[in-house]
Amino acid sequence: NETLLSAAPPLAVLLFTATIPLLFSLPSALLTAELATSFPSSGGQVVWVHSAFGAAAGAHNAYWLWLTNLLDAAVYPQMMMEYLVGQLQLPEESR
Repeated sequence: NETLLSAAPPLAVLLFTATIPLLFSLPSALLTAELATSFPSSGGQVVWVHSAFGAAAGAHNAYWLWLTNLLDAAVYPQMMMEYLVGQLQLPEESR
């Protein structure tokens, strides 16, 4: 929320913005790299879950991964239009 960020001290916001992505993304990237070299087949995390927990869990993971990616990809065009309408001061009906 921009209101919360503007109320916080600038150094705290900068440190938070710099460290949180590293604390989340670095372990995730290292885990993905390790598993990708351990399982050199295509399929990513679906293959990993299937190997560890069986076919039912692999199928369940594949479905939820597909649904998450579908919904996540659908959000970005709407976010971009909201941003452009605000920045370019377009009329509301252009949304």
